[in-house]
Amino acid sequence: QRRSSHNARYEKLGITAITRRSILRRLPDTQAGSPKVVLLAAVHVSPIAARSSLLTLDDNETCQEKMGGHVQVYKNRPVMPPDQLLWHYTSRNALVAMINEGRMRLTRIDAFEDPFEGSVPRQSIEDQGVILRGGEMMQMVTESVASHYPSHYNIPKVQYRDRWGEMTQRRRAMTRSAHAICWRAGDESEAMWKLYCKDGARGQGLAIRTTLGKLEQSVSRHDVIVSPVIYRHYHTGFAFTDDLDAFMHKRNGFSHESELRLLAYNKAHYLAHASFIGGHAELEPDPLPTHSYLEWSLCDTVDSVVVSPYSTPEYEGETKRAIGVLSASLAQRVELSELSERRYEAHF
Repeated sequence: QRRSSHNARYEKLGITAITRRSILRRLPDTQAGSPKVVLLAAVHVSPIAARSSLLTLDDNETCQEKMGGHVQVYKNRPVMPPDQLLWHYTSRNALVAMINEGRMRLTRIDAFEDPFEGSVPRQSIEDQGVILRGGEMMQMVTESVASHYPSHYNIPKVQYRDRWGEMTQRRRAMTRSAHAICWRAGDESEAMWKLYCKDGARGQGLAIRTTLGKLEQSVSRHDVIVSPVIYRHYHTGFAFTDDLDAFMHKRNGFSHESELRLLAYNKAHYLAHASFIGGHAELEPDPLPTHSYLEWSLCDTVDSVVVSPYSTPEYEGETKRAIGVLSASLAQRVELSELSERRYEAHF
C-alpha cells in the first residue's frame, strides 16, 4: 500500500517508478560465456513531465536537434478581449524617440529591476529533484553492471557534473536571451504614474494608450509573443509546464501592475548558451545588447497620448509642441489625465 501511494505521487509528475527487479534483465547469451545485460532506465519521463525542454535536454543530442525552430505562440496565454485598453507609461524623450525613429524599444529580461524575473515555483524545483536523482541512480547502476563484466564493457566513468547548478545556469541564460516591453491592461493607474514616470519630477511623464487588438496587429510581422502576465504564489501551487512560463508569470505582490508583456525570445541564443553549459560548445555566446528594437509605428497604433496628472502646465504645453513637430495628427490626440484637477475639478 505504501509503494502504491509512493508510485502514485510519481505518476502525477509523469514519472513511472520501477522496482529493483525490473532494472536488470538477462537476455540469451550471444556468445558462450558472454552474458548480455540490458540496462533499463531507472526512471521514465513521460510527455507530461517532458513539457519543459530545460529538464529533458539529452546530453547525447545537440541543443539544436532537441529544441530547433522559432518560438511558437505561448500556449498558456490567458484570454483577453481585443478591445482591452492598454497603457505604456514612459518619458517624453522616450516617446519622441519612438515617433522619430519608428521603432519600439525592448529591454533584456535580466536587466529588469525585478530580481525574480525568470525564476520558477518551488514545485518546479521539487519535480526537478526527482528527475535529476533518477538520472544519478541510472548512472550508478550502469557503472555497477560494468564493474561485474570488465572484459565485455568499457564504459568510461562519467565526470561529475553539477546538474542542479546547470539547471540554474540555464534558467538564468534564458533571461539573457529574451527582451520585453511592459504594458498595463485596464484603467488608468495613479500608482503606475508614480512608479514609472519620473520625467523631472516624481509622477511626471506620459502614457500611450491603445487596445490589445491594435497592438497585436501592429507587431504581427515580428517574431514576438503578446500575453497577459499571470500572477500567483510561488511557494505553493503547480509547477510550470512551458519554458516561457518563467517570463509570463509573476508573484501576487506585483498584481497591481496588471501587466501585459510583449516578449521577443531569441531561442538560437539560448541554445548556444545551453550547449556551452552542457559541455557541447567550447565558447559561450556573445551577450545580446541590453535593448533591442522593433520597427513600429506609434502614430498608427495609439489612440491617445495621456499627460500625467502630476505634470505642470508647462510640461503639458512642451509635450504638445514636441509631438506636433513630428506628427500633427498625433498632437491632436494628446490629452490630460482624467486624474488631473486641471481637467476634472474635485467637488466637495
